[in-house]
Amino acid sequence: MVDLGAIDCVGLFKTYGGTNSTGRLRIYQLNTINNDPINPYELPEQSPNTPFLVLDVECVSIKDPYNRQSKREQSGNIDTSLWRVTINGDIDPDKLKLKNYVIVDWANQRIQGVLDNVSRKHSNRYHLAINTAANVPFSIPSSDKPMPDITSFNASQLGTTATWTALAAGQTYTYDNTERTILLINNAATSTAAVDNVVTVQTPSTVVGLAVADQTISINGAGAIKAIGRLLRTAFNAGSKVTFTAAGTDIANLKAMVIEP
Repeated sequence: MVDLGAIDCVGLFKTYGGTNSTGRLRIYQLNTINNDPINPYELPEQSPNTPFLVLDVECVSIKDPYNRQSKREQSGNIDTSLWRVTINGDIDPDKLKLKNYVIVDWANQRIQGVLDNVSRKHSNRYHLAINTAANVPFSIPSSDKPMPDITSFNASQLGTTATWTALAAGQTYTYDNTERTILLINNAATSTAAVDNVVTVQTPSTVVGLAVADQTISINGAGAIKAIGRLLRTAFNAGSKVTFTAAGTDIANLKAMVIEP
């Protein structure tokens, strides 16, 4: 992973992993504590109700929009730290607030900075301007790790050997969703009185401009298993992926499995 805090990122993404490559874009809602242009932020307390990771989607292109001197002169913009990232989807505008903090991973390289501008192109495409000169000089914890992608198991007549994936607090998970896909969540605790265990499935979309609330599923009781499915791609998918998190007292015993019937 490239540390952009130590280098000039202009031209960093001139070449990448082929024309079909995609990257991941994550937006964080941080607390603004002062007007310091270098470090005006602090991390809010993470909780299921107030997550600081507000959006995690695929991005389909990334480039320096002012990479030619003529463009800079025409636009009046001489800042080489601005990058334009393109994402698809009917995204909730509340997740695209200016001055939120953005991290983009593409072909094992990274840019990070402040969301400087948002422009909507057509009904389901956005251009985001990321100002990499405004880096937050501290590490964003667990949610800043690459998201584990849970591989689905295909059911078969002879039986498919399937395994559980252990879940962790503060970690975001993805899996491919075809609307027939089933996400199984298992509370493997042998005994528990906890009633705060919850899985949150993110909804990055909007309907007629209105935000769709994230879907929460409780998973309480020793040995409890919940089957989550029939998730509409238009509501729950970012690209081909559904994104979810897990939290609660029994987090060390929560496990997931994805089945494609």
